[in-house]
Amino acid sequence: MEQDISEGKFIEHGEYKGNLYGTSAESVETIVNSGRVCVLSPHWQALKMLRTPRLRPYIVFIKPPPLETLIETRTAANARSTFDKECSRAFTEEEFADIIRSSNRINFLYGYMFDEEIVNKDLATALTQLLKMAWRVQSEPLWVPAAWVQ
Repeated sequence: MEQDISEGKFIEHGEYKGNLYGTSAESVETIVNSGRVCVLSPHWQALKMLRTPRLRPYIVFIKPPPLETLIETRTAANARSTFDKECSRAFTEEEFADIIRSSNRINFLYGYMFDEEIVNKDLATALTQLLKMAWRVQSEPLWVPAAWVQ
């Protein structure tokens, strides 16, 4: 696997508890070439590896609502933090602020790659928007970078 990583055969890869893992570009291509839709939730740093004519992704950024709304909606839903591996607990205000800061940073660095943005203010609404967008992407013609069709 290390050789495949060095040869750029993975869209993203990492190590967890001493084990290597990754998403191979070939597996994504196989799914796409079979006419199916491949849905990925990659680390934001993998976007540069994804946005290629070989994979032709449609990139949707699911972003949090404003801080006050994020705190209100997640507290009402009893959202739990998984940052602390020892126990599941409610998010702190600082963690909510970190979510907003991270979202803003990702948007600043990679926003030019996003085909669409959905604000996850309300889960049901965000899901409906995502499903409508997925249907539209599959059924309507889309603009793509000129370099992808040459």
